Amino acid sequence: MARERTVMEVIGDAAYIYGGGGDANDAAYNDTWKGEALPIWTQLTVSRPFGRILSGMVAIDSSHMWLFGGFAFDSQMQAVAFSDTLAADVSLVPIVSLTTVSTQVLYTFNLHCGFMSFVHNDDL
Repeated sequence: MARERTVMEVIGDAAYIYGGGGDANDAAYNDTWKGEALPIWTQLTVSRPFGRILSGMVAIDSSHMWLFGGFAFDSQMQAVAFSDTLAADVSLVPIVSLTTVSTQVLYTFNLHCGFMSFVHNDDL
């Protein structure tokens, strides 16, 4: 399925992607995929947060990722921006558990959308 505005992070020999969009109806996906022998991707069984685009994701070590923020539309096509933070322990793959660290949903166009993140000296 073609998509855009996903987040991707590489840990070891695997690439992980989450979310994104691309349908004509502006749907925001909430699925997670793992690719080791590209172009073969495996869909992971995870606890899914809300579908979103333009969120940020970063790996902090060889087995942990953080996903935060993002943007979507509610059922009335109103803009929804997320300011939540989710943690994923990829050492549990093929089953990855996403845990909500904090959640807040705000209706705005300029909160936590389309930004990048990185880890330097073990700090996010």
